[in-house]
Amino acid sequence: GGDSGIGRSVAIAYAHEGADIVLNYLPEEEPDAQEVKGIVESLGRKIKLVPGDLKNEEFSQKLIDEAVSFFG
Repeated sequence: GGDSGIGRSVAIAYAHEGADIVLNYLPEEEPDAQEVKGIVESLGRKIKLVPGDLKNEEFSQKLIDEAVSFFG
């Protein structure tokens, strides 16, 4: 997930370099994800938060669909 640790650092670093972000995280980590969202948006980038567990195949497909829709 991108709400903490290395994932968070990578998401913020990519935003610093001009990337828009799709961020996956576990639902119980919502406050951390919202914090990352604030940082990314303060850098002038767009971010899509997609809470869910990658161990769930149905959710993983949804995550892909959300990313494709977000990026066009």
